[in-house]
Amino acid sequence: MNKTILKEFNIRYKADKRSRSVKIRAAEFNTLDITYPPSLSLNVVNDIIVNRADSIRNAYNKVKAGSMSVDGFVREKNNLLRIADSVLYFEKSSDPKLNGLTKIRNGDRIFYFSKNDGLKDPDTARLAAKSIVTLCTKCAKKILPQTVKKLADKHGFSYNNLSFRNQKRRWGSCSHGNNISLNVRLMLLPYKLIEYVLIHELVHTIHKNHSSTYWDAVIRILPDAKLLRKQLKKYDFTFLDRNN
Repeated sequence: MNKTILKEFNIRYKADKRSRSVKIRAAEFNTLDITYPPSLSLNVVNDIIVNRADSIRNAYNKVKAGSMSVDGFVREKNNLLRIADSVLYFEKSSDPKLNGLTKIRNGDRIFYFSKNDGLKDPDTARLAAKSIVTLCTKCAKKILPQTVKKLADKHGFSYNNLSFRNQKRRWGSCSHGNNISLNVRLMLLPYKLIEYVLIHELVHTIHKNHSSTYWDAVIRILPDAKLLRKQLKKYDFTFLDRNN
């Protein structure tokens, strides 16, 4: 359901059985994602939103000021995203038919965007985000299985299945059955942080919680694990959330 009760925002609702309260999350393009318990009616949810209007606006402005956009990410990368031996170029085009398309040219992957609105246009930015995630997925499936196996063999871990997802916040997870799931956005991180996440999940094949015993095991492998953990928290790729 898409309904606007605060005129400056596009509000998206999702009833979630796991939710115990109404949660409001700021997203890109003046969007608010509202998660709420199915037991609450939308009228009640809307009343809560209206009552929190001022705090929502203040929080959104802080998030917007501190987070990167697709346009900012591309400019930071100088219109070129390189992951291992794969490259995604971002190229301005005067041909409106090319705007928002990803094409292969001479073996290179090219995302075209308009010279006028560029990647500040929400629709074009969404398509660019989708292209970035597609490349991350391709590279993750190609590179990470051998990296995980190498680390597991080196440090004496074993795991079952390895899967990949495009997740908003979690870098990885390890199930009780020792199935490891990794976020494809890992491919946008420096290798030392990728290694930290992989070790983090591999240690969970033995220790299923974050006890002191667990962290001792992580630190034995990565003595600077606490520093790496802090560095990881600085990375925010939520601008890729609107990629569908």
